[in-house]
Amino acid sequence: MPLNLTRRQTVAALAGTAASVSCFRVHARSAPISLAATLPPGYAKDGSVDYSAHLQKVLNDLNARGGGEVVLPRNTTILIGDVVTYSNISIVADDWTAVLKVRPGSHGITLKPAPNGMPSRNLAFRGFALRGQVGVAGFSEHSHLLNLNVFANVEVENLLLSGFQGDGIYCGVGAANSDAHNTGFTARRSTFDGVNRDNRNGLTFIDIDGALVDGCEFVRCTRTDMPGPIDMEPNDSALSVIRDVTIRDCRFHGNGGGVAEVAVYVRATAKRLPSGITVERCTSQGYVGRGSFFYFTTNRQPDEPSPFNLRGNVVTGGGRPYLIVGARGGTITGNTFSDCRQNAKLGTASLPVRDISQSDNSFLRCGSSTG
Repeated sequence: MPLNLTRRQTVAALAGTAASVSCFRVHARSAPISLAATLPPGYAKDGSVDYSAHLQKVLNDLNARGGGEVVLPRNTTILIGDVVTYSNISIVADDWTAVLKVRPGSHGITLKPAPNGMPSRNLAFRGFALRGQVGVAGFSEHSHLLNLNVFANVEVENLLLSGFQGDGIYCGVGAANSDAHNTGFTARRSTFDGVNRDNRNGLTFIDIDGALVDGCEFVRCTRTDMPGPIDMEPNDSALSVIRDVTIRDCRFHGNGGGVAEVAVYVRATAKRLPSGITVERCTSQGYVGRGSFFYFTTNRQPDEPSPFNLRGNVVTGGGRPYLIVGARGGTITGNTFSDCRQNAKLGTASLPVRDISQSDNSFLRCGSSTG
């Protein structure tokens, strides 16, 4: 289970971690800035006053200096909404008692493409809590805690993302027909807590080339008519990609949704097929949604390769172990599925699969006696 580590503990842990997809540190152009030092004397610490303008000014100042770090105060809740961040900026705190509370119907923090339409670069979010208000304000599909669009190298480390109305983290695209992609995303030891399963997804990739989701927790995410905790779903654009994504050592518990805990959904009109998708050593318990643990579809005949790996996962309860259609080239090995309501399924009459290898999987009390 992810831990609420202090900044010092996080740095120590990272020192012993092997390099991954995104391994960088922001090159600070200025000394770290304490957000508390920029707030009015006697500022409210209970999230009752909106300090978006103060945080935005700090981020603007850091951007003008070429980057840097803003430090959030402990034991403090700061109300914000629709704040914009930039390249070479880290937002950090010591632990989850530093809370950014997001206004209902707003994005928490947004990253836009660089002015030339190319990716913004080298951002980090570490050691604090982002709290949405789905419990009081309800579902809002396009209100995300982190709204990230066209980046190169984003690190999320030891974050608590809770109560999101839309997504916890959304990785989107820029202008139509732009070939600028999201590259180098890493989320480690972070918790995505939907609170009441009245949200969209915990983590959405509309476009991604290289991502690692490692040791994260997804709990109480996703209403029935939305996909699920992790959704990879490129737009119809001929340029969108879903490539080289690894989801490793993650825990899924008590989630809902209509598609899967981990879903790869490619529309028939999309031109680029997903590749290099790996889900390994994850656990799933108490899934109450209508879908599967893993869902993969290209919505077309399996003429071109769309390789994936599903290995070493342990799934207890829930819907189907997996549903895979229209795929060519995949490995399903060493997984354990028990007490699933339906059977695992490869292909349909209209959308078969090709070149799928299965070995050393265990199915215990899966499916139903009536078929």
